[in-house]
Amino acid sequence: MHTITQLSLSITLSLFIVACSEQTAPTPPAQPPKPAAAYQEQLDAAKQVNQVVQDAAEQQREVINKQSE
Repeated sequence: MHTITQLSLSITLSLFIVACSEQTAPTPPAQPPKPAAAYQEQLDAAKQVNQVVQDAAEQQREVINKQSE
């Protein structure tokens, strides 16, 4: 009976020591991945297309303004 008491006591003390030990700081959240080069190239191409469309619209407005004068 004495052995069971010692075993029980040693398990209880071990659990207490583990529970009271220092906690490690949580890891910070991961940074979002940066856009890949292919994504950036597609974005740049879309911006260029947008600029072409804006230029064409401006030219069309100028033609309409000249015709209406």
